[in-house]
Amino acid sequence: MGRDNHPRDRQRAKIERKQGHRAPGRRFLIVCEGKKTEPYYLEELRTALRLPTANLHILHEGVTEPRQILEAALDVFLEGKGDLRKKAADVLIAVFDRDEHRTYHEALALARELDARGMKNDEKKPVRVFAVPSNSCFELWLLLHWKDVQTPVHRHDAFVQVRQNLSDYEKGCRGVFAQTVPLLPEAAKRAFRLESCCDPLDGPWTSVPTLLQFLLDADLEFPAASAELRGQLDKLPELEVRLSMLFPKQTP
Repeated sequence: MGRDNHPRDRQRAKIERKQGHRAPGRRFLIVCEGKKTEPYYLEELRTALRLPTANLHILHEGVTEPRQILEAALDVFLEGKGDLRKKAADVLIAVFDRDEHRTYHEALALARELDARGMKNDEKKPVRVFAVPSNSCFELWLLLHWKDVQTPVHRHDAFVQVRQNLSDYEKGCRGVFAQTVPLLPEAAKRAFRLESCCDPLDGPWTSVPTLLQFLLDADLEFPAASAELRGQLDKLPELEVRLSMLFPKQTP
């Protein structure tokens, strides 16, 4: 995922690499816990934002423990994979849930450790490493499209509540982004409010809209030192305006 599949697109990418050209903007390497749910959502988001596929590689590496996901992201960065060359990324992202994972806390600590290493990419520039956790689960982010959540919610309860608003929702289904996009600005506002009063260890928490903020704004500065990707609350009004312009609410 995260790369063009048409032969013409692959040929163009190959030529651009040989010529030393690449699309402008930050290059994100994102490794997800889910095999389908998060990758499908992020791919649909990438398409909607018209981001170059070369700048957003989205993978699932067959591991589900948070620490393993971070380690897999590091391995892909260092060794390359498929069309992704070695060290051809500016930002490494691990997307995972709290759930009942044993290594959730370890993963947050490892993200901070890897980020502090000051690794360099293929352009000899510093590489940032962040976790994008959801506590308790990715469905919390979806649930915020319809309601405020101020207290921790179990993943099963979050799933049930999402189904109450999106009756055909299932893990690994496609089209979730398109069905929820009219509510995206309000969901982002609710998630950012959680950042101001909660933390990723205890929840409720989701960094998914923060990832969206950085994908939208290439000039936005990353946090100086943070295990999880944190947004800039003072930029929230700008994000809301931009989301509303990109995805206006449809009137009946």
